[in-house]
Amino acid sequence: MRHNDSIILCIIILLICCLPVRAAQEGNAANQPSGSESKEQNTLAESTSSTAQESTTPTKQDRVLASDFISRSQQALQQLYTSDQLVTLNLEKDSAYGLWQDERSGSLKGTVILLAEQGNHADWPKYMHKLRQQLPLRGWSTLAITPPSPSIAIMEAKKTSSADAQTNNVNAQAGQEKSMSNNNKKTNPTDNEKQQNTPSNNQPKPDSKDVNTNPDSQKAELDKHLPVFQVTPSMQEKYSDTVNELMKSAHQFAQEKTTDKVFLLAIGSSCSFLLSQLAKHPNDYTGIILIDCKANNWSPTSTSIEPLDKQKIPVLDLEVKRTPHYSRWAQLRKAASLKAENPSYRQRLLISVGYDKTLDKRILKYVSQWIDAVLTAIKRAEKLAEEAAALQQQNTRGPRQQKNN
Repeated sequence: MRHNDSIILCIIILLICCLPVRAAQEGNAANQPSGSESKEQNTLAESTSSTAQESTTPTKQDRVLASDFISRSQQALQQLYTSDQLVTLNLEKDSAYGLWQDERSGSLKGTVILLAEQGNHADWPKYMHKLRQQLPLRGWSTLAITPPSPSIAIMEAKKTSSADAQTNNVNAQAGQEKSMSNNNKKTNPTDNEKQQNTPSNNQPKPDSKDVNTNPDSQKAELDKHLPVFQVTPSMQEKYSDTVNELMKSAHQFAQEKTTDKVFLLAIGSSCSFLLSQLAKHPNDYTGIILIDCKANNWSPTSTSIEPLDKQKIPVLDLEVKRTPHYSRWAQLRKAASLKAENPSYRQRLLISVGYDKTLDKRILKYVSQWIDAVLTAIKRAEKLAEEAAALQQQNTRGPRQQKNN
């Protein structure tokens, strides 16, 4: 009997001890989410982290792609041209590449800067390649450059126009608010004024179709949706300043590499940039060469001849035409040189039905012979000046010696 009582007592004690542990396990189970709920929370956390990573990924990818494109472009240029040919010209806000060729005749004469036609690269097959490769064999180092793309000027103009549009919208909203406030300040109209202002039923109502069919209103509505791009004078000036800065940097590089005898050659639509550069820096160049001049919408001096009617710098003007007739712009250039009484101006007409290699050879022949003739004339003038100075110095010493005797 006592043995049974002790067994019952042990069972009661075990039950009392197990109750708190069971309650704690049930509380933890209530606080923890179920299996599906935990999976949903994990997927939500992963999605939020992935979206955060995606928001920061595009900018990093763009930077990596941009740097990779620049490095691959530089590698491609270095593979095409040796390291002594590819040079970097430092500009105010950017840098540009040029193709340099040292003279290979053994006697350095000077440098010829070759400005390619707008839209062409520095080793363009037409005109540029032949001049760049063959002039060094005649003692002239060459630096070939190309005008930068006008996309920078376009982007700046778009930013300026968008800022102006925002300013105009703000001003328009302010004007509307002001007019509404003025209308609210007016007194209410009387009954007679209401009757006068109220249209009668007998009066004809304006037809909405006539308003919509107005050609002016239709054109204005279309202009709102059509993308309009126009080269403004401010854009021309900014772009021309960029090209002038490039030519100035090329001139400094040429003077550091060689002598002070530097000729500037421009082709096609870049001739207008050469003329604007000559107007700003007339004493930087020994002579200028114009080949197949064309009009340029991006230059403020597309058909200007102002520098030529004031300067007496040696000029070689090669006009390439299919017919034996000079263009109107070529005639103006020649008239401007006659006005300036420039004896060093030479204009030649090269008749060519189409571009071929013989035209390159003819242009090379004219350019090389002309720059050699200019250099010979400069050396002759320098020699005559030295002889005149020595003779004058000798004449001044003669009377002094006679007085001393």
